[in-house]
Amino acid sequence: MAVAQNTVIIDDVEYKPGEQLPELGSIHRVFKDGGKRHYEGLAKDSDKLPLYVANNSSCFMTDTGEYYKFDESKKLWYKPDKIEQSKVTPIEVYGVLNGKIKQVSEDVEGIATPLLYKGSVSDISQLPLSPKIGWMYNISEKSIYGEAGMNVAWTGEIWDTLGPAIDMAPYLREDSEIITSLKTKTENLESANYTDRGTLADTDAFLINDGTGMKKSVLSKLSDFVLNKIADKVFAKLQTNDKTILGAINELNSKALMTYVGKKATNEDGVIPINNIISGVSIKNVINAKAYISDGNKNIYSRLYSYNSYAYILVTDYEGNRFKNTELNVVVLYTK
Repeated sequence: MAVAQNTVIIDDVEYKPGEQLPELGSIHRVFKDGGKRHYEGLAKDSDKLPLYVANNSSCFMTDTGEYYKFDESKKLWYKPDKIEQSKVTPIEVYGVLNGKIKQVSEDVEGIATPLLYKGSVSDISQLPLSPKIGWMYNISEKSIYGEAGMNVAWTGEIWDTLGPAIDMAPYLREDSEIITSLKTKTENLESANYTDRGTLADTDAFLINDGTGMKKSVLSKLSDFVLNKIADKVFAKLQTNDKTILGAINELNSKALMTYVGKKATNEDGVIPINNIISGVSIKNVINAKAYISDGNKNIYSRLYSYNSYAYILVTDYEGNRFKNTELNVVVLYTK
C-alpha cells in the first residue's frame, strides 16, 4: 500500500504523513448522502471497498450489474437479495433483481434432463427413429428389451430399459391397514397445535389441500410459484413501457447507463442546468445527480429537481444560502 508523504484527503478521510493510503482500484464515490457514501466500480475490486463508511452505503459494479450494501455492525459489504427499505433507487432495484435472475439461471442450468413419457407402442418397430434424450415409451409386447409392459428411455445413443410398470392395487387397497393409518395421521396433522418454527428454510415442508386430498410440498416450490406470479404481474407504477418486472429489467438493460464526472460552475441562481452538461438529456433520463466541493471546510447540499422536463442541480449550504458562480465537482448518472 502507498504511504502518504503529505497530509492528503481521500474520500473525505484525512491521512497524515506516514499513514497508509487506501487502494480503491476502480472504486470511486459517485455521491455522498449524509454519512452514507455511494460508489461505482468494477467487480474485480469488490474486495477494495472501504470499511469506514456509514450503514447502508452502497456500490454498483458497472461491468456485472452487481449491487453491494454495507452493514456497519458487521463491517461487511454484502449483496442484498431483497429490497430492504421503502425509498429505493432504480439502481438498487436493478442490482437486486439482476442477482435474483442470475441465481434462477444457475438453478435452471443445474436441472438434469427429465424423463418424458411419450406413450405406448405394441412393438419396437413403432419406436421413433429420431427420438430426443429422455423420451420414454412403454412396449406392450415382449421384445428384445424384456417382457411385455417394459419401459424404455432414449439416452442419446440407445434405448435403455427402465423396467415394467407395477400395479400396486393388489398391495394397497383403500381399506388396507396402511391406507387407514395414513388417513388418520393426515387428519391428526390438520387438527394439531404446533410451536413456532422460527426462521424458514427452502426444504421446510407443508401440507396443502388441492381439492382431491392433502398433499405435501416444500417452501422452495412455493417460492418458485410466487416468483412466477410476480414475474407475470403488471405493475402500473413502473415507469417503463413494459409494466412487468422482467420486461422492465429488459427495458433498462437495453438502455446504456452513463456517468458524467467533471467540473461545472453554478449560475447566478446557484443552479447547474444538466442540459448544458449533457445535450439532449431530460429529467426522465437522469437517475441521479450530485455536486460537491473539494474544500472539506465548506458544507454544501445539492439536490436534483426538474422544470418543464429539464433537469437541474440546486446547490446551497445547510442554511439554504445558494452557491452562486461557484465551480464544483459534478457527477451525473443517466441513460441514453
